[in-house]
Amino acid sequence: MSKKRETTIIQLRQKVRDLLLNLDPVSYPGIATILNRADGYRQMENMLLNYAATNQISLSAAINQLEMELS
Repeated sequence: MSKKRETTIIQLRQKVRDLLLNLDPVSYPGIATILNRADGYRQMENMLLNYAATNQISLSAAINQLEMELS
């Protein structure tokens, strides 16, 4: 893996971390449920990154779309 790609992945994972750690569980109960599982953070991180990349949308938009699908 190239250094630039590795840096980009690290930055994306940090952005996901910031978004998920500041997520309001009342507004996003489906995502909050997954985050409360033993492996939930890693699962949600992967879901979020895959959804955003596949649909070519922002991470914030991916959170909203995933919540709608989970609810």
